[in-house]
Amino acid sequence: MDDSSFLDYLTETYRAFRPRTERIPVFTDAQLAGLPMPVLAIAGERDAMFDTAETRRRLRNAPRATVRVPPGVGRSVIGRAERVSAFLVTKSTVE
Repeated sequence: MDDSSFLDYLTETYRAFRPRTERIPVFTDAQLAGLPMPVLAIAGERDAMFDTAETRRRLRNAPRATVRVPPGVGRSVIGRAERVSAFLVTKSTVE
């Protein structure tokens, strides 16, 4: 993604951005283990807000979870639409 495309992305993202003010809900390990559906988690290796290694470790409790950690990526995980689309198409036709 070039600089102008990224700037366009940020402009659109923040045009209607409403920051979360309440605490982010966190699944317990038991809840994760009980998720019946396929889960795809994509977390940046260098995310400064969330502990990606802990997210990966905890999602090992979800039997149908796939975790992808793009190297060198921070909080803004962009450019993954094809991977997400393929996951959704594959998992929805298998069910």
